[in-house]
Amino acid sequence: MKGLACGVLLVCLVPALTVASPPTPGWHAEFSGAKPGNFLISGDPLTLIFSAPLTPDQQAQLHLELNNIDVSDMVEWRPEELAYKPVRTLKPGQHQLRLMYYGQDGSVAELGDWSFEVRYSQHVKQLTLEGNTELSAQQRLLEHNMNTGDDFNATGSSQWYGELVTDDLKIQGHTNQEYAHRASQSATGQHLDMTRLTLLAETDTTRVTAGDQQMGTSSLLMEGYQQRGMAGDLSLDSINSDLRLFGMRGTRALGWRDGIGLEEADNRITGGRWQTYWSPGEHTQIQFSTTYLNGRVQGSSAGSWPPSSSTRVHDGHAWNAVMDGFFIDKTLRMRLEHATSSFDFDGRNFGFAVTKDTAWSGLVTFAPEPAAGDMPLHWRVGAETQQVGAFYRSLGHANLPNDVDMRRIFLAAERDKWFLDTSFTLEEDNLDSNPLYPTTETQRWLAQLGYSDYDTATPGSLWATLGQPSYTLSIDRTRRRNLSTPSGYFPENLT
Repeated sequence: MKGLACGVLLVCLVPALTVASPPTPGWHAEFSGAKPGNFLISGDPLTLIFSAPLTPDQQAQLHLELNNIDVSDMVEWRPEELAYKPVRTLKPGQHQLRLMYYGQDGSVAELGDWSFEVRYSQHVKQLTLEGNTELSAQQRLLEHNMNTGDDFNATGSSQWYGELVTDDLKIQGHTNQEYAHRASQSATGQHLDMTRLTLLAETDTTRVTAGDQQMGTSSLLMEGYQQRGMAGDLSLDSINSDLRLFGMRGTRALGWRDGIGLEEADNRITGGRWQTYWSPGEHTQIQFSTTYLNGRVQGSSAGSWPPSSSTRVHDGHAWNAVMDGFFIDKTLRMRLEHATSSFDFDGRNFGFAVTKDTAWSGLVTFAPEPAAGDMPLHWRVGAETQQVGAFYRSLGHANLPNDVDMRRIFLAAERDKWFLDTSFTLEEDNLDSNPLYPTTETQRWLAQLGYSDYDTATPGSLWATLGQPSYTLSIDRTRRRNLSTPSGYFPENLT
């Protein structure tokens, strides 16, 4: 025991294990589960193998910690090793094991520190299944002068998530279900329906998704909204590029009867996107991308007389090219996009040809790092322009306004509890200068000044009871006037 009073000598193990003030010179412990590539199956005991046997007195000064919890009282000592059987099955994932020495003279030393992995089985690293279900029911007992139908009503929802992870593959699934006792109150007109379903399978370089998902980033070509379909992604690390192929439903899908979104040939959009990254400097990054899509969408038309809605199928295709770069320590952003579309506005087989047009947009923002101080000033200034042709229409962005030339400048600042947000926008239509239609200019000024007190109110005060107030002053001014007014139109000059 005299050697213990002098300290414990640290010895290097695999992985890096250091032993200080050993029970005897050169003594060390080894945990096989910490070797590279090794793992434990959930429920396996944890075993440390010693280089030499320990006396009962020496054993009493060693402590085993699992995830920072001392489990020494439940350790099984053997001549040249110790074993610990976890009381509760360890969850799959990373865990920490430490062997500590506490000398009688008050000295403390770490004899070993190992990180190890626990799995469900040899091939399954992680398996997860989580769910949440809520149900609300109402029963009307009495009524007076009411005629509201069924006295009973119930609604409910359920969300489920599952995940399976192996060495080379990860599979995930999300699903939402909704229940309505009164089918007329549900989103799909059904008592029970699956309103969302997403399946994902991915490896280090590939990714395949099916169901509800975001098909693309917001641009002149794509709206970036949740849509149902399938998409496959391939990472080309050797050339710093990504490739995506996708197919999606042309209109929004809500229920499980709509499938994964590719069942209807006349309501389907397919396409692909390629993007690459270039970093010419440590603080500079430039991204180039191009997207192409083609397909058909269904829409209703009430252009006949007498009025009668009919479903029409619109064909179209479009493509774009985007450059998005960050410069000057990534404080300056510059983005430029050009898009071209071809769209059949009147519907297939109605006599008019496909119409082509173009659109483009540009964005510049500058947001420098604030100067050091107790209350730094964060500010951002920028300018944006967008021009969409009168006949530009992308199947993937039906809500984009066409026939508009927009220019905008903006400034935003924030310091301590104050914030400022201002912008000026100028829009003009009739880009084709058609003399049969008026040309209208719209100017809009926006300014917002606000103060939000986030400090804790004095206990017992009125603000401590009601909550801290925030103050906002907003100014919004819009002016709309005709630059040219043809015969038959009333001139506009509104503010």
